Amino acid sequence: MIKVIHAADLYRRPVLAASMYRDRTAQFHDRLGWDAVSVDDMGLEFDQYDELNPVYVIIEDEAGEHCASARLLPTTGKTMLNDHFSDLTGGVALSSPLIWEVTRLCASPRLDKNSRVARRAPAMLFWAGCDLALRSGVEFFVAVYFSHMQRVWSAAGFAPEVMGTQDTADGEISAGLWEITPEFRAMLARRAGLGEDAKVNYLPSAGSFPQGSEPTRASTFSAVSDLARAM
Repeated sequence: MIKVIHAADLYRRPVLAASMYRDRTAQFHDRLGWDAVSVDDMGLEFDQYDELNPVYVIIEDEAGEHCASARLLPTTGKTMLNDHFSDLTGGVALSSPLIWEVTRLCASPRLDKNSRVARRAPAMLFWAGCDLALRSGVEFFVAVYFSHMQRVWSAAGFAPEVMGTQDTADGEISAGLWEITPEFRAMLARRAGLGEDAKVNYLPSAGSFPQGSEPTRASTFSAVSDLARAM
């Protein structure tokens, strides 16, 4: 099941939230070895952008745990692209209510790489994100990614427009831009193998969206971490 939820509402789904943050640790800290990643003593990966009340798009398994996810933030506030990778846009800050940044694309290490969900997860996540974007009047997604992902996006049928590329110590990175349209959403649904009746599960309700950019309560992550300790 695909869920869309604000950070401030993650306390409603503590198992799902804790498993997502643990899987982010496994991917970004353990497997990729990113030095900038911060992990708490419960093994949960969380950064400053999770404090800005982002929207999470999450694929949930039958046990209520995380399969794959992405994080969405409006570019009218702080973003990774503007704060750390502005060279990719010629030093020009990307700031518009029509553009949201996609970060922390993550797949669970428990997910069978040959499974249907694993193969279709990128399209499923972007499909759900597009559903929210179209409801909210958002016209573009932007993301920073390792350049080899361009081949992955191309193979999946939804490669972004590359805005800039540069070499880093960890490898070549790019910034890409996707235009959000009903046709793009329909194509993603086909790529994800979703039927015409497929719906996004908005939590706690569709009335909680579109997203604002107000900072989340400081206790949001603490509550998830405390609940993780009790599980």
